[in-house]
Amino acid sequence: MNDHRWVFDPSSPSVAIDWIGTANGTYQNIKLGAPGRYTIGGYVELLGTQNSAVDFGTAVGQFGTAEFTVMLWFNTKEQQRYYDVVGNRTAPSHGNFFSLRMTGNNPGGNSGQLTAEVDQDGNGTNYAAVQSAQTGLNDGRWHHVAVVRTGPSLTLYVDGHFSASTAGKGTANIANNNPFRLGRSLSTFVSPNGYYSDLGVYTADLGSQDIYHIFCFH
Repeated sequence: MNDHRWVFDPSSPSVAIDWIGTANGTYQNIKLGAPGRYTIGGYVELLGTQNSAVDFGTAVGQFGTAEFTVMLWFNTKEQQRYYDVVGNRTAPSHGNFFSLRMTGNNPGGNSGQLTAEVDQDGNGTNYAAVQSAQTGLNDGRWHHVAVVRTGPSLTLYVDGHFSASTAGKGTANIANNNPFRLGRSLSTFVSPNGYYSDLGVYTADLGSQDIYHIFCFH
């Protein structure tokens, strides 16, 4: 199992220690604080600049066609039109990536909405995108999000509950050799102001009961 969990403990200010794996992260222009959710570890604060992020390198996010779950806590009031939360996307359109983004400010509606995407190549092979049923998630409160990939299916859970699901034509093979980052991935973006805690990446498609348990107790 190639699983990872980072709780951003302020007692280790020079490195984001991977509690259950070996992919320690590199802090880039951030602040650390405590306590984290349920008093575990701490939180990382991104500062709304292009160089504010946590970089986990390429040991994370090269999912291939395997099942996976990515989850974290976030608290933001960011109003950027679009911004990266976590992932390894460097393509402005189709490409090879996993991406979790938020629409911070949409004049037409649906502001504060999360979107998870997987894609295989520049032609959109096996592309899948799912948007959260919930909006207004940039309300300055703590929220939990989990993205689960099972075969071609992509499912979002928000605050412990099922939110939305979709499926591509096939299972996107994600092998791009791009660094997995909390914060800006696309070079034209700016990292969002906000607080992030307890990031986990798991090589399994966690079920709804597992995710609800993590939301309640971890």
